[in-house]
Amino acid sequence: MKNKNLILLTTVLIASNIELSAQTYYNPRDEINITLTIKEPYKPINYYEIGKNFNNMLQEEAARREALKRYYDQIYFDTKSSVSTNTYLTDDNTLNQKILLLQNEVLENLDRLNNQLKMGMIKPENYEMQLKSCYYNYINDNQIFLKLSRYKFIQLSENKNDSLLNKFNNDFKIALSSITKFNIVANGTEFTVVGLAEDISAKEEKSINNLYGFVTSICEGNLAAYQKNWQEKNLIQQQKANTVKNFNNQWIKMVSKIMDSRDDTLKKLNVNEKLEYLKDERKYLNKMLGKEFMNYHFGKGRRFLYQIEINGRKFINMAEYEVEKVNQRSKANLFYKYISEFCNCGNYAPSVFD
Repeated sequence: MKNKNLILLTTVLIASNIELSAQTYYNPRDEINITLTIKEPYKPINYYEIGKNFNNMLQEEAARREALKRYYDQIYFDTKSSVSTNTYLTDDNTLNQKILLLQNEVLENLDRLNNQLKMGMIKPENYEMQLKSCYYNYINDNQIFLKLSRYKFIQLSENKNDSLLNKFNNDFKIALSSITKFNIVANGTEFTVVGLAEDISAKEEKSINNLYGFVTSICEGNLAAYQKNWQEKNLIQQQKANTVKNFNNQWIKMVSKIMDSRDDTLKKLNVNEKLEYLKDERKYLNKMLGKEFMNYHFGKGRRFLYQIEINGRKFINMAEYEVEKVNQRSKANLFYKYISEFCNCGNYAPSVFD
């Protein structure tokens, strides 16, 4: 038994000795010898080569941009030339006047697109696409006038009565003469009509796709009705304008009374009382209308004292309300309501808006 224990102990000690001998321990008395191997030797920076490459890159970019500039200018001039050379006129002077009026608007639109490109307001890829769109829309629009020329030819060929021929020519000319201008929009082309209206709610601006139907409808007996609709439409607009004008006059009188009452209140106060009044008034208006609104129109702090007294009566520019009434719920209008409330003058009249 003792022999077995001795053998076991001897085995453990030998194993421990082997494990310990496998470790490496640093002895502070020993010197450290570390060798670094650099595979590539140090190379100095070649600034000349870097500068040369950078300069070449700039020249290449400048050349690329110059080539693009020439390309965009070239397609601009080519498109304008194509508009002129591919325009078809008719044997009718009134039709030709409208065709040339449209052509001029298209050429001006091409100029606008080119200027927008140079000012960075339009992307190059969009520029090229819009040039093409403008050109092809014009070619299609030109065809509408050619169809009207064909329509006129057929009508004159079928009618032998001089009275009917004269009436048709007159109606046809009036229909075309009512077209005062063309406008290039995102979706195509619009034409503006003055003097004729399909109904009293019809807009003056119409899609050019409706041009053929508009002219032919007039020539087929609707001229008198369209003229009457235009007169009624103008009458309604005039009545509305008069109503708005009368309202604005009442509104200005109301605002003037409010400001007069406020001025009377301020005149009764000494300097310190006046500043305290304005301070409290400003707090109230900031609360009711918002600081951003007040700061935008009157500035901050005591600037309000001077601007409200000098410019307060002109706070709303009535030229902006020639067509519509002052909005009762707008902050610009409520400003006077809250001024009236704060000074307790009671001059704000909601009945004005009824």
